[in-house]
Amino acid sequence: MMAKINTKLFPLLNVLFLLANLGLQFVNFKFFFLNPLSNADEGGYLRQVSQGNVSWSYISGSFSQPYTFLGCILDFFIKDAALSNRIVSLIFGMALVLFLFFYFRKHKSTIFTENPKFWNDFALFNIFFAVVTIIRGHFQGTPDMTSTFFTVIGFIMLIEIIFNHARDKKVWLIGLFFALAFTARPTFLVMMVAFLLTLLLFYRKALIGKPLLLTGVFFAAFTAAINLYPITEKGNIVLDVKEIPESVGTNWFEMNYLMAKKWDAGEIPRTQWLSSAEVMNFKKMNPDHVFPKNHFDLLIREPGLYSRQMLRMGSISIYSSFRYLYLFFPFLLLLPFVRKKYSDQDYRRKAGFIICFYFSALFIYMFFAVKLMEFRWMHAMLAVYIFYALDFLKYVPQKQRLLLFNGTFVLGILFCIVAAFRGV
Repeated sequence: MMAKINTKLFPLLNVLFLLANLGLQFVNFKFFFLNPLSNADEGGYLRQVSQGNVSWSYISGSFSQPYTFLGCILDFFIKDAALSNRIVSLIFGMALVLFLFFYFRKHKSTIFTENPKFWNDFALFNIFFAVVTIIRGHFQGTPDMTSTFFTVIGFIMLIEIIFNHARDKKVWLIGLFFALAFTARPTFLVMMVAFLLTLLLFYRKALIGKPLLLTGVFFAAFTAAINLYPITEKGNIVLDVKEIPESVGTNWFEMNYLMAKKWDAGEIPRTQWLSSAEVMNFKKMNPDHVFPKNHFDLLIREPGLYSRQMLRMGSISIYSSFRYLYLFFPFLLLLPFVRKKYSDQDYRRKAGFIICFYFSALFIYMFFAVKLMEFRWMHAMLAVYIFYALDFLKYVPQKQRLLLFNGTFVLGILFCIVAAFRGV
């Protein structure tokens, strides 16, 4: 009886979840995409695109070259740098949803429930659309969504080669995607380090395998090609890295350290950020205070502060993971502990690989954040996680899949309503 009710609720909850998410997207579209002011870190990219220069030397010598190139091309026609940048982000956001949907349909099983194929495909699109759009990067004029797009595609293609022990001739394409992701936002390197560490634990032989080595070669070659102008003119590559001029007297690490210390002492809320001027004022008022030199020095000098910060960021990150991945987050965490016989006896190792990859990236981000990790940095990892969580549904009975989807839809509807009205 209960199974029949769940089966009949599946299409209804499917539609309601999409409508709730579209309502949330409308609110975000209004407050972010149509925002006449600057969102988050849009300022630097806005100034760069508004120069009206589309020459090769200018693009290659700019930071975030792939994003800047597309923004400049659009701005050449519509003469609005802010809108051009946001349109680029929106295009990549929707393109990522479509890639995940069609790539999954082509290579994986989409028979999740006993419902007609249309509703199973509808649910697949629904989940991908929700996970990709939850961060709001597709409405902001920054290269986050551009880097996320290339990062997700590259890692899914590479993981498929490793999982299936395949010799893919398209490793050059993966190298290109990684180069575009890296030059758009160098935080891509965090995921690459997490990926290599996870390979070391689960697929050690792949570290010296031909696909990974060739990917590395093509990655280096395409990165050099994108940075050809600054390499030939200045002997270096241009990266999108936040820096405070040395003349100011402080840096990003000191700023984050002081914010973490004040948050730990209850002097500021976790959402408040300090300016470089406030850091310099603190130095003048407290000339005897010794700032740690780097993260490792902080860990040695103030292990208590670092530990408390990691615990705070960890608890917030676990909630955010559940908030953005719904019931699929705990599902994949528990899957390796399910002891059943399947045709694919390697399923526990595969699930463990994705889980370890996810938490390795999360830990690295938290370790270097010091004050507060911004969960938007995990956007690409969220997409990879949900892709394989949906794939690994084939290892559980259809009744359980149905409960997982319906429960996710109910939670998703509630979260969307709360987010739309309270900005959570």
